Amino acid sequence: MRRPHLPSMLLGAVLGTTTLAAAAPGRALFADADAQVASVQAETRTLWALTQTLPRHTAQPFRQSLARLDASTQALDASLDVLAQETRALRQDARSTAQALAELQAPPPVVPVMAPAELQRALRAMDRAAFDKDKLALLGDILASGPWVTVDQAIALVRTVTFDGAQVDAAAMLYPHVVDSQDWYRIYDVLTFSSSKDDLRRRTTGG
Repeated sequence: MRRPHLPSMLLGAVLGTTTLAAAAPGRALFADADAQVASVQAETRTLWALTQTLPRHTAQPFRQSLARLDASTQALDASLDVLAQETRALRQDARSTAQALAELQAPPPVVPVMAPAELQRALRAMDRAAFDKDKLALLGDILASGPWVTVDQAIALVRTVTFDGAQVDAAAMLYPHVVDSQDWYRIYDVLTFSSSKDDLRRRTTGG
């Protein structure tokens, strides 16, 4: 029976490990790498067995090479395990990042504002109140249920109040309920005096 050519087999086993770099990414990479490592380990055991049939002075160099190859294969196998763990962690991080980005990019929730019919009822009720203090008390009752209003609706409600000081109070009450606060600056046109506008800024936007 013809013996296998040992240098050729060793070269083939070593070159087999280099195919790891060209393996497909993802799970296929790890499956292919594990198969390569198992193949090299099997070849190593086969070659080690063949060296038993060689004279000692001939077999010794091959055995030393095989020992080094076996150590390298074990180190490669351990590195693959670490790489697989790190890949799983990266995938988890990627999923968490994608979820966070999706939440950031999600449209803001739709906030229901006071219906037109509800606004008209509130305006009529405040118009019927004789004094500003009564209008403010009524406005407080209306806002107690937590409705949201637009700046236009807030302006209409503030205009039912007579005097600047009371209008400032009404606007300050409405400010936490405004949905389009970027347009809040328009509320200042309702007020007559600069001092009233300054007072409202201090009580709302902190200006």
